[in-house]
Amino acid sequence: MKSTNLTKTLHIEGCNTVRFEALSEEGRIQLEGSGPIVVEVSVDGFNYKEVQHDSEFEDGICIAPCKFYIGDRVRISATSLTKAMINFNNVKIAERS
Repeated sequence: MKSTNLTKTLHIEGCNTVRFEALSEEGRIQLEGSGPIVVEVSVDGFNYKEVQHDSEFEDGICIAPCKFYIGDRVRISATSLTKAMINFNNVKIAERS
């Protein structure tokens, strides 16, 4: 059976922020960096609202499951980010290519 997951490396803006559009309802994110992690979500990509969570860096790494609405615009920031990857689960074929 072919995987329906999609793993993406996210572009880091200003050494502390990543943005992406949710391609599935569930996934897992891996961040490398430091400081408090702020997660915000938006429908239009301009007006963001902070989302409460309990994820934090341990030895510079945070690996956490995440839930979205498909199409959500997500912005994640911390004091510093050096690497960010996301694994979307059950992505439709058109979005995997």
